[in-house]
Amino acid sequence: MVSRRIKGVIMGVMVVTSYPTFAVSEDECSIWMCAPTGFSDSSCKGAKDAFKKRVRRHKPPLPDFASCMVHKDQIPEGTPISQMTYINGVSAVIRETKECVSWDGTNSNNRHCSSWKTIPEHLIKGVACTKNKHGGETPKDCISTVKWVETYMDGQLLGDIFYYR
Repeated sequence: MVSRRIKGVIMGVMVVTSYPTFAVSEDECSIWMCAPTGFSDSSCKGAKDAFKKRVRRHKPPLPDFASCMVHKDQIPEGTPISQMTYINGVSAVIRETKECVSWDGTNSNNRHCSSWKTIPEHLIKGVACTKNKHGGETPKDCISTVKWVETYMDGQLLGDIFYYR
C-alpha cells in the first residue's frame, strides 16, 4: 500500500512523537507524511486540520522540514538523511468542452461541423482563473482555481499531488 510505504520512508527521516520538535506541532509535522497520500488515512485527521489552519493563516502549507527533525546530535553517525522539500502553486480548472475536428459544406455560408472531439475537464498548472472586464474568463473555459502541493524526497515526487481550495 502506497500510503504505508510513504509513511515508513518519511518516519525514517523524521520523528514526530519520540523527540520534541523545534518550532511546530506534532500535527504540523505529520503534514509531511499525510499530504502525499491526500490525508486519506484516519490517523491524518490532526495533520489535515493543521494543514487547513496553516493555509487559513496564510502560512506555507507545510512547515520547514528541519523543524520536524531530530537534532543532529541525536542521529546515529552514518544514518542516511533524505532531503525533504515541497513546491506549491495554483492550477486553472478548465471545463469539459467539445471541439470540431471535421467540417462539411461547400463554402463558408453552409459549413457545419460533422465530427466532434470531447476534451475532458483538465488543469493548467501555474495559471489562475481571472475574469476580464467583459465577463469572460482567462484562460478560456476556466471554471475555478485550485491550489496544490507536491512533496519531494531527494528530488523525487513522493506520493500524489494534493489539490485543495
